[in-house]
Amino acid sequence: MKLLFRILIYFLFWTSVTFSLNCNSEERISANNRDYAKKEIEKLIKKQKEIDFLSIRNYRDTVFPNDFILRFENLNEILIWGAGWYQQPLHIDTTKLSRLKKLKTLQIIEFGLDSFPTSLYQNDSLTSLVLGWCNLKSIPSGISKFNSLVFLDLWGNDLTALPESLKDIPNLQTLRLNNNLFERIPKVLKDLANVKTIILNNREGDESSGLNENKIDYKSETFLLTDILKKESVKVVAIEIKDCESKKTIKKSIGDKQLLKKIEFPFGVCNPLFW
Repeated sequence: MKLLFRILIYFLFWTSVTFSLNCNSEERISANNRDYAKKEIEKLIKKQKEIDFLSIRNYRDTVFPNDFILRFENLNEILIWGAGWYQQPLHIDTTKLSRLKKLKTLQIIEFGLDSFPTSLYQNDSLTSLVLGWCNLKSIPSGISKFNSLVFLDLWGNDLTALPESLKDIPNLQTLRLNNNLFERIPKVLKDLANVKTIILNNREGDESSGLNENKIDYKSETFLLTDILKKESVKVVAIEIKDCESKKTIKKSIGDKQLLKKIEFPFGVCNPLFW
C-alpha cells in the first residue's frame, strides 16, 4: 500500500519541475524549466526580495543548480528533491555553496551521488544535513570536520558501516540511519558524546516497500545496545524488533526499566506498552 501511494505521488509531480521560494514577503516561484526559474528569480532580485529558503522539487537535471542559488546570500535552507525513484546522477559542486555564509540546512533527496560531498566541510554554518536515498555506500572519515552539525540524516542509502571519526562531530545530537544495510549496530554509536536521538528502525519502509532494511539482530547486540542506552545524553534509540520473543530477550538482558524507556519501536509490533 505504501508503494502504491508513493507511485501515485510521483505520478502527480512527474510532469513538471517545481521551484518554490519562500521569501520574507511569502512570494513563491513555480517553473517547469531552469531558464524560466532564473528569469523569475531575476525579477525578485530587481525587486530586492530577500530569500532565505529555497525548495526545488521533482528536479530532473543532472547538475546541481548553483548558478542561481548563489544569487541569494541570505539563504539559510535549501531542499532539492529528485524526480521519482530512478535516482538520476547528480553532479554537485558544493564548493561554491561555501559562499553561502548563512546556510544552516541542506537537504538532498533521491539522487545518485557518486560519493559523499566532502566539500560541504567548508560550510561552517551548516547545522542540519540530509542526504536521503542517495545511493551512498560509505561515509568518509573527514565527516568529523562538521564542527557545527547538530542533525545528520542518512536514511535510505546503502551503508553497512560508519567511520570512527563520527564520534568527533562535537555538536551532533540527532543521527538518523534507518533503511540502510546495517547487519550490526555500529560500535561508534556508543562513543557519540552529545547525541540525544539515534534512529535505526524502518518506520517508513519494509521488505515490500522497495526500500532497504537494516537487518540487525538486536538479541545478539544487547551489550552494545545497553552501553548506548546508558549514555546520559541519549534520550531515544529507535530500533525494530520483529517478534515478541525477541523483545522479551532484550528486556531480560537489559533489565533496567529506565534504560528500556529510552527504546522506541514501530507501533503495532506485539504490545506497544510492552516495556
